[in-house]
Amino acid sequence: MKQIIAYWIHKLGLTGLAPLVPLSPVQFTSVFADVLQTSLPQPSVTIKGDLEIAISTADGKESTIYLDNAYTQ
Repeated sequence: MKQIIAYWIHKLGLTGLAPLVPLSPVQFTSVFADVLQTSLPQPSVTIKGDLEIAISTADGKESTIYLDNAYTQ
């Protein structure tokens, strides 16, 4: 009996009980913007919409990042 219980504890521990749920486009954009904000020297990161981020640097350059491909991957 102990072996059966140990087997199921081991099996459930490796597989988990809850399925993984992917991030929504809004959540993905927010996480991506947070990482950019902390990893770049002095950017101004603005979320323009779902899967779209604008970056402005200190010297006035602006870029828009579209996250569609990153999100699907």
